[in-house]
Amino acid sequence: MHTQSIPVTKVIVRLAKGEETFVAVSNDSVSAGYDWRVEPGSPISVTREVYTPAPVKDHASLLPSVLHVFTLRLEQELTGEWIERIELISPALGETIRVIEAHIGAVHYG
Repeated sequence: MHTQSIPVTKVIVRLAKGEETFVAVSNDSVSAGYDWRVEPGSPISVTREVYTPAPVKDHASLLPSVLHVFTLRLEQELTGEWIERIELISPALGETIRVIEAHIGAVHYG
């Protein structure tokens, strides 16, 4: 039996508590959006999702590509690195169709 692989977007960033970063993932199927899931107790929160039309590289394509832009915010002070797996879930299918793997390194201002 063939199992479809789930696309993974990896992000490596250094943040201090309260700082945000943006992650954009493409969705060629132009779905209405994603639900998302993070681990309970995570120091990262997903604060919003914005949809932005992406430039079309190939004019032969009939469907425009869409970028889903997520804001990831560090809510707690870190002492090292935190790896967060954010599962993007299709509301229509109810299953994980993409993963954002965020590697967050600590930044301390002093």
